[in-house]
Amino acid sequence: MHNAAQRREKADTAKAAAAAASAARAGVPHAWAVCDSMDHHEPMPCHRPQFAIAAAVLALGVDVLLVGHGVSLAGPNPLFNLPPRRGADAEGVPAHKNSLGAVIGMHDPAMGWSAYSQSMAVPHLMSSFVVFRATAASARVAAWLGAAEDTRDADVALTDELLLPACDARVRSGATFRVLPSECFSSHGVTGSVAQAAMAFESVRDERRGEYKAPRSGEDPNAILTTETFDDARRVVLRDGPISDGDANGNCAAIDPKERIGPAPRKLRLIAEPTGPFPVACAEFPDLCAVVSKVANEKRQVLAAVSNSNILYMLGLFVDGLKSSNITNAVVVALDAETAAWCKQRDVPYYHRELTSLTGSTDNHATSGLKFRVLHEFLSVGVSVLLSDVDVVWMRNPFGGTRAARGELGVVKTHTDETAIYGDADVEGMTDGWDDVSAYGFDFFGTNRVPTRRLVARNSGLFYLSATHEARRMVQRLAERVATEKNTWDQTAYNEEQVYLWSSDAGAAGGGGPAPAGVSQRVMNYMCFQNTKYLFRYMRYDDRLYDGAKGRSLRPVSAHVNYHPEKPQRMVSLIAQYLNNEIDAIGKWSWSEGMASGKACTARPSEKGKPTPKTSSGLFETVKARAVAMAGRGVSGTWAGHSGFVLSDDGGLKTPWGEGTWGAIPTLDTAEAGGTDRLFFDFAGTKHMVEGFTTEKQKGGELFMTSVRCADGEKVEIVL
Repeated sequence: MHNAAQRREKADTAKAAAAAASAARAGVPHAWAVCDSMDHHEPMPCHRPQFAIAAAVLALGVDVLLVGHGVSLAGPNPLFNLPPRRGADAEGVPAHKNSLGAVIGMHDPAMGWSAYSQSMAVPHLMSSFVVFRATAASARVAAWLGAAEDTRDADVALTDELLLPACDARVRSGATFRVLPSECFSSHGVTGSVAQAAMAFESVRDERRGEYKAPRSGEDPNAILTTETFDDARRVVLRDGPISDGDANGNCAAIDPKERIGPAPRKLRLIAEPTGPFPVACAEFPDLCAVVSKVANEKRQVLAAVSNSNILYMLGLFVDGLKSSNITNAVVVALDAETAAWCKQRDVPYYHRELTSLTGSTDNHATSGLKFRVLHEFLSVGVSVLLSDVDVVWMRNPFGGTRAARGELGVVKTHTDETAIYGDADVEGMTDGWDDVSAYGFDFFGTNRVPTRRLVARNSGLFYLSATHEARRMVQRLAERVATEKNTWDQTAYNEEQVYLWSSDAGAAGGGGPAPAGVSQRVMNYMCFQNTKYLFRYMRYDDRLYDGAKGRSLRPVSAHVNYHPEKPQRMVSLIAQYLNNEIDAIGKWSWSEGMASGKACTARPSEKGKPTPKTSSGLFETVKARAVAMAGRGVSGTWAGHSGFVLSDDGGLKTPWGEGTWGAIPTLDTAEAGGTDRLFFDFAGTKHMVEGFTTEKQKGGELFMTSVRCADGEKVEIVL
């Protein structure tokens, strides 16, 4: 054991002994909590003894009010002012009475079209004043907090366990939380209340955020955009070893329950009993029941996508991914007759359900908002749903199963996928986060330095709902909001319903209305259920996960083209690479907007407005020397197999399609240019770019180069 840990345990033991002695002298009842330790053969003082004692009392069926050092009591016994049980497992005080959750926008100009994105923040809960109701979920939380050997302060630990989602091996209990009435119970420094919580713990620097320092006032919301910490998620996908050839393409299976860490999750309250009839409520939803009966797998799960006739081309690409990954329990929710006919013609299972958005629009955002009404129907018949937008390419079967894949030389092999769905929470959602910090949560100081836990929003275009009463209540609330709140983005509402605190003063999130659904939550591994910011901006440049030249890559379960405007075009490239084995097909795309070659491809040296060669380029000098030698022999090169391609040393060129210019592209000071030596070849009103060359001695030392057409990325071979 580390010396620091030994000193801490020795100090904790001394404090506990001194407190017990003082209580005994004063005639006050007292208890001394001991917990099992990973580093000792015998029980040791608990890391957070107050929670361990609370767990022991909760096991007797008695509610517990924990009051810590520093709490100010200004009235009668606080127990007299506690409200009766109100449906929550725990109740307490946030760091600020008016802080019940917030949507925090971020601006990343480098991303172009998707520069704006959202994150969610919830205030720290004050561990010095918290009520645990005598429920199984709260008892598990208290026991875990008491025994867990970690470095989090008690406020952060309590907040994480009650408010943050599970992720990978880290599970949560699913306990629900409600804020105590603020007129009686408040955070530190608020006068007039019966009890004031102690001051919040001082922040501890998050090592994952590098040299970050907590600000004295509100933190810059965009500071998080610089984080690039991938160790936690990478450890999961590489648990079977490094990425290599064949099936050595990563592991996205759900982690074995025996290897998970944290309090056991609460039992899901399913709408259809596992041993009872299925589907249910068929008198109300006969058409849906007929579809579900044929499509659902043995675990009563389906993958559902909502579509209308505006996006049939993308729907076709989406279906290609389903078929290649052998996802046979998928159904398309057809919002119009044309889409239903399209599905029927292609033998794609569908549920014809015509709905109209609040504005009457049929664009992507309007259509997306309708899904909550449809999901309510699916859950009502007892089927769990993996909801997917159609701009998603599926590369593995998320439910587990076999799939055929064409390997080298056209050989078809059978691959086996294990389930990637954990199924231990009401909601299991894909994140818009791009690393461990942004996806799984971090400390953030809001206005007036209110301490919060913050994480990037989960995407409303890909999530799994267990068929539980809580999940159905959530989508019912969302359906009502989207139908009545004209300016509410469905993704914002989806996150608010999961994150915002349940207030005692003004209903859910301080906005009135009924109690929140109380869903338990899990966030999906962002390397397995990928968004395209992570895929194109980070994964492609992680040499432990991707080697484009050798055709090696982590194979995710899915890739959601949510961060980029070229949705169908990028889907085509993803299908070409991951489903049809084309090497580095995604390499032509920028991690921002457009083609990877975009800025470099169109950059030109200039002299009085005219393109000129740049003789400082090594590649230019090599090609120029070759052109001079060819001119001396009176021979020409070929472009895409067509002869008559002639370069001159002054930057001119002749082609079968007309004359043009060529030269060195100036080095660009951008992340994607990387100072690469490139050439341009412009003719027939079209720009082209070349990077590097190879030689074939057995063919007389010809130079072989690959040209990329700037407009669409088409590649052709040049031989000089």
